[in-house]
Amino acid sequence: MFLPVERDEGVIIERSESDGEIGGIGIESEAKKGTRGDGSEEMLDRALIGTPDKEEQQMSTEKADMWTEEKSTGEGVLVTGSEEETREGTGIQVVKLESDHQKIERGRKLWLKARKKPNSKPSRVADKADSKDVRQQQPPFFVLKWQSGHASSSAGSSSAEAIVQPTVQEAFQRQASYGPSSHRAKEINHAIAYCIAKDMIPIYTVAKPGFLKLMKTTVPLYKVPSQKFFSKTELPKMYNSLKEDVGKRIAQGKWYAATTDLWTSSGGSGHPYISFTIHYLTDWKLQSNCLETQFFPEDHTADNISEFFDNMLQEWGINKEFFVSITTDNATNMKKAFESDTTTFPGQWFGCFGHNLNLAISKALKNQRVDTAVRSCRHLVQGFSRSWKRRRELRNKQEALNVPQRSLIHDVVTRWGSTQKMLQRFIEQQQAVCAVLATERGAWHLMPKDADIAVIEQVLQILQPLSAFTDALASESRVSLSALRPVLSHIISDILEGSFSDDLDATVNCCIEEASKLAEMTTLSEGAAQTEQSSTTPTPPPTSEKQQQSLATLLNKITSTRQQRAEEQEGEGSMKSKTEAEIKLYLSLPLIKSEADPLQWWSLHAEELPHLATLAEKFLCIPATSVPSERVFSASGHILSPQRSKLKPEKVNMLTFLHFNLED
Repeated sequence: MFLPVERDEGVIIERSESDGEIGGIGIESEAKKGTRGDGSEEMLDRALIGTPDKEEQQMSTEKADMWTEEKSTGEGVLVTGSEEETREGTGIQVVKLESDHQKIERGRKLWLKARKKPNSKPSRVADKADSKDVRQQQPPFFVLKWQSGHASSSAGSSSAEAIVQPTVQEAFQRQASYGPSSHRAKEINHAIAYCIAKDMIPIYTVAKPGFLKLMKTTVPLYKVPSQKFFSKTELPKMYNSLKEDVGKRIAQGKWYAATTDLWTSSGGSGHPYISFTIHYLTDWKLQSNCLETQFFPEDHTADNISEFFDNMLQEWGINKEFFVSITTDNATNMKKAFESDTTTFPGQWFGCFGHNLNLAISKALKNQRVDTAVRSCRHLVQGFSRSWKRRRELRNKQEALNVPQRSLIHDVVTRWGSTQKMLQRFIEQQQAVCAVLATERGAWHLMPKDADIAVIEQVLQILQPLSAFTDALASESRVSLSALRPVLSHIISDILEGSFSDDLDATVNCCIEEASKLAEMTTLSEGAAQTEQSSTTPTPPPTSEKQQQSLATLLNKITSTRQQRAEEQEGEGSMKSKTEAEIKLYLSLPLIKSEADPLQWWSLHAEELPHLATLAEKFLCIPATSVPSERVFSASGHILSPQRSKLKPEKVNMLTFLHFNLED
């Protein structure tokens, strides 16, 4: 550490605590000549810093912020500057910063004034603040930086950068951290909880070393809360807030449809669960939400399922009179719970079209010729999946024959879609597969026969179009119910070459009847609103008994009754005629493209076809399949994995609800 600077006959001598030596070597700086302890001489520049007074000579080096110290390989730094100059062949670095004499004196006086506070011992914080002011006003100096012999002798070595002392504010910012109640900490907590719920990440991830290292590197001032905080506080708070928001969104709908299904977890607990999803329209946009994934330990009877459904609707505040339908699989308990008794569920029960199609295709695949061909293809795929040598040769043959480099697919017996993909991939890679088996005489039996290949090609002609629109029918963001009639017509008429009955008159009559019911419901609701409004207005005083029994009063009642009946009959006739006119106009309009959205079309023609628009708003929210509930099972299976088998059922419900309802 440097001691005060003494001035003697034009020579500035910088002394260290060890008898005027710096790293064992003394330094003298003259106006034109500098002498190092090892005898070498170097021309140095010198700054005219003014004549120091006695008080300045006696100042403590611990308080002097005019100099800084760098202790690395015996190096000492006086003051840093902005312009550096290194003398070649020497170990001395000269740092220059230009300024005038007045600025130098102003900085010196400011520092002396801070030291001369009478009868008061400055505090640590005040001393740092004064030192900060001094540093801001400190005069620039020439800096002599002595480098060690090792550093100076290294080839091509650059001068070491001087260490800049941080300000008080910067030092506190480096040590401080975000408080638990700060806005920034709450934002990060919410983001971590969102990541856990949306990406189905285990909650204990927040305590893992890798995650802690990531957060410390990216947000060093943030302290990650404990696993218990996210499990008990942050995630439940997010769940309650989102549940309230979903309830408000559901209240905007007019008609509702639902899907439900039962499943058993495979994560080790083996608990049975039941899920419910709801679907509705708002501003001609299809909305869907996962409401519940509840633990269902009772017997899976129709009564218990129906009771559970009623309790769920009561908890969410949904009137089941506005439920149009519910879509489930073909299980007997589901059909009995929602189909047999209209008082329990006033809507319509729909069997899942995907399940029905899967049963029909699975039955067709059990045909003897088809089953033989599928088995031969499955046997071939197993032969390649168990041999790395064959898979390696297959890749070489694909490259040589310019065939897409893809692996063979193994099917799942209960999923006809996977069987279709297996057969399609085999036909695509048939040439490369034959080339591989031709070089291995003991594997010729794996190749399907020509008759089996012909059957496989015929099966693919039937399954490929079915696979395409099955994926479309499983969508939750597009209307799927209106596509059932064209799909059934295509299957029966084109594929099976049968006759599909399409009675337009019966469809028109159903539309007229349903439109009349909806118009009557609208009239009753408006009448109830008018009655409620009139009940708040003052009623006139009652008339006398003689006036009520008079002949004129009776005639007025009879006349008003007849007029009311005539208006009702005329209204029914007008409603029928209006609906028929709208149907004729609807049929005369041009068809939309198959990839177009029907809801967008209705949003443009709702005012032109008001009665049919009410029917579309009621029925187009019905899902054609129960795939939404099966998606819930798949996600819940990832959440309730074998590594997380101890999750409580309420936690499973909460995490599943957050995963499906949190917006991207």
